[in-house]
Amino acid sequence: MNDDTANTKLKQNIEPNDESLREMYLAFRKTMDDYCFPLIKEWATKQEGFITLYDENDDKSKRKPVGFLIVIDGYVDGIYVMPEHRRKGIAKKAVMDYLKSGGVITRLHIIRTNTPALNFWKSIFVLEPENDCPVDVLYNVVKLHDEMLEK
Repeated sequence: MNDDTANTKLKQNIEPNDESLREMYLAFRKTMDDYCFPLIKEWATKQEGFITLYDENDDKSKRKPVGFLIVIDGYVDGIYVMPEHRRKGIAKKAVMDYLKSGGVITRLHIIRTNTPALNFWKSIFVLEPENDCPVDVLYNVVKLHDEMLEK
């Protein structure tokens, strides 16, 4: 079966609202988390707007990257923190440091079923949905929350 035939079969068997499409995408994201982080890091460090994230609680002499933030032309192209380092404020600190350094964030995508990500971004910004699809939502950043301005 050639690629065109495979793509046609895939398109015929998956409707945009089909749960299997969401499951495929989430499986893809899990693969990214489990296997691709080192490869992504290698590629991303060469991109403009790449910020390496570190756990500030780690011994500085032994500190290793625990994630990354990529912002290109105001669009959050990716944010990732390794699972064992999540919920420590690393991502929020990275976003705030990026903004304090003059960086701008205007848009981002959030996977529809990723409530922790939506809560994370809503804790920093007022968001307005721009478009909506079965898998994710594109948000425009309206403004930084007032309480975040004080930090």
